[in-house]
Amino acid sequence: MAQQLRMRGPIRALLACGLAAFCATGAFAQDGPAVLLGEPVAVRPGQTATLAIQSLGAPDERVAGEVAGKKDFTCSSGTCPRKYDYGTTVKLEAVEGTGQDFDKWTGACENEPATCEVTMTADRSATAHFKPEKRTLTVTIVGDGSVAGEVAGKKDFTCSSGTC
Repeated sequence: MAQQLRMRGPIRALLACGLAAFCATGAFAQDGPAVLLGEPVAVRPGQTATLAIQSLGAPDERVAGEVAGKKDFTCSSGTCPRKYDYGTTVKLEAVEGTGQDFDKWTGACENEPATCEVTMTADRSATAHFKPEKRTLTVTIVGDGSVAGEVAGKKDFTCSSGTC
């Protein structure tokens, strides 16, 4: 089982398990993640991490990804796992489909806008959520009469004169 190390104070910026003198003592796990400044970091070069990407919404929404400025993948349904070398930065973009708006990210991109970057220092996941775009309906009544509207089977508005 990989061990994690949390460092505080000035030493946290100076020490990671890559320092042979400390790792050789057995005080730190050489094959698991150390934690530096609250972020998991790779202990050994050559390790990989998995990024699980998912798009939730209508079928034409998707998540596009690029690495080093080059298109790497497009994920439009289900979960799309991708492996990356530790330290790789992956740019994710939630791409809206027809009649849909980007709502939010959950996972590694939480609280980020439609485009975010994930640095692969551990296995991560990112899910793009979409919602139906809002539309405006304008009703103009000419003459006598009224118009009533329903949304999803529930009375939503009544207009009896002018523009509503």
